[in-house]
Formats: sequence, C-alpha cells, structure tokens
Amino acid sequence: MLYSNKGFTLIELMIAVSLFTVVMVVSTTMFLRSIDTQARSVKAKSLQEGMNYALSIMANEATNAIQDPTSCDPGFSQCIIGTDFFCSISSNTKLRFRNASSDCVLYELENDSNGVSRLKITRKDKTGYLTPEDISISSLKFYATNDNDTTYPIGRVTVELYGQAVNREKNPDTLRLQTTVATWPTQ
Repeated sequence: MLYSNKGFTLIELMIAVSLFTVVMVVSTTMFLRSIDTQARSVKAKSLQEGMNYALSIMANEATNAIQDPTSCDPGFSQCIIGTDFFCSISSNTKLRFRNASSDCVLYELENDSNGVSRLKITRKDKTGYLTPEDISISSLKFYATNDNDTTYPIGRVTVELYGQAVNREKNPDTLRLQTTVATWPTQ
C-alpha cells in the first residue's frame, strides 16, 4: 500500500493562521471604530435636539411677548437694553419679558445640583430647566433691539446659545445655535 503524503505542512498552517489573525484584527478594529462613530453620532444628535428644543421654546414664547416688561420686576432699572417688549439684564445673559398670557418670564443660566450649567426658565414664580442634564450650556446671550416706530413698534431679540454634551471626552462636541425673534403689538 502506498501512502500519500498529501496534507498541510506546519508552515502552511502557520501562514493560514497568521492571515486569519490579520483579517480578524482588521475586522475587529473596523467594527470598534464603527461603534465609536455611531456613539458619537447619537451624542451629537442628542445635543442638537436638546438645544433646538430649548431654543424653540424660547423663540415661540418670545414671539408672543407683549409690551411693557417694566411691570414684571422692579429690577427693570437694571436692564442693559430695555425695549418695548424685552429687558436684557446682567451683561445680556438674562432676558425678561411678558408672554402672551401676561406672565413674567425670565430666561437665564444656572448650575443645577450636579454643577451642570443649564438653561433655566422662571415663569409665574415657577422654575424649571429647558435643557437636559446631559447638556452643559457654556454661553447664553440675548441682544434686544426695538424699532422706534410710534405707530407700530417692533421688538427683536437675538438669542445665542453655546452648549456641549456632558461627558468625559477630551474633545466633546460643541454646538452654537442662534435665532432672532420679532414681535409687535397685537391688535
């Protein structure tokens, strides 16, 4: 009987195992990078949605501001910019006005119990945060202007908001949003 010496040599097996290892390392690295990219995309989307929500709440309420913010607070004398509709306080970092329901509204930044800087709203002596606890607002500015047309005054406020996701990353995503809202007296 003749025996055939057909089979794999040790070198052939080592080459096959090495190639398999290289393919697995490359595949695993690509998979881990795709998971990291996915996680960063989810965080960026969450940041954008949270800040857009806060900005849209402010814009919707400010659009319906009514004249005479002076009756909201004796602190109106502290206004940096006082218009027929808006009062910008404390280096343009706070905004006070009366909403469509005649409630006094104040928007400002405040650190929550975890030390996260969040957008705070005070309305009818009730307060709450407009931004979620996983978003830190690093800057909030209000720029109020007024068209001094005695017949038809128009108040404008520009809101500028900078925020970033609260996490331990070295370079967290930062987002800047800005909008301008105009309001005029209702008939």
